[in-house]
Amino acid sequence: MRLLHLVGSSVDEFHADLSRLYARGCLDALAELEEHESLIAHLDPDGRWSFPDSLEPVRRRAAATMDLSEAFERIAAARIDAVVPQLFDLPGMTLLRTAIEALGLPLVGNSGAVMGIAADKALTKALVRAGASRRPTGRRSPGPRTCGSRRRSW
Repeated sequence: MRLLHLVGSSVDEFHADLSRLYARGCLDALAELEEHESLIAHLDPDGRWSFPDSLEPVRRRAAATMDLSEAFERIAAARIDAVVPQLFDLPGMTLLRTAIEALGLPLVGNSGAVMGIAADKALTKALVRAGASRRPTGRRSPGPRTCGSRRRSW
């Protein structure tokens, strides 16, 4: 199975680092499985894409960079079986997932539409209230619990 790991962030280095952390764990776990081939599509906060053979900083920086259009042409031509999105910024969780779906590639995890709803707390609550989802009746927390003479918040 040929897997494409979407890694990085178009927003900032914090999200890019978080993405790389999770992606490294996934890539390390899959490295031992012969039936999987892992490819990396890396997005930098400056909007440039690359396809490094490793997430090691030196190898990542050495990879040729390209714009979104070139990157998506390469992704579309790569004969990918599934895409593993490891993007944690809002555009990565929503727009890029939706764009990958538009290319006809299957995603591991939720669709861009589902992620967009889940990322918007007000929209999620409105949909739940409107009956779009079965749910238990909520209740308010009684506040901080106490334990002995110490007061703890949970």
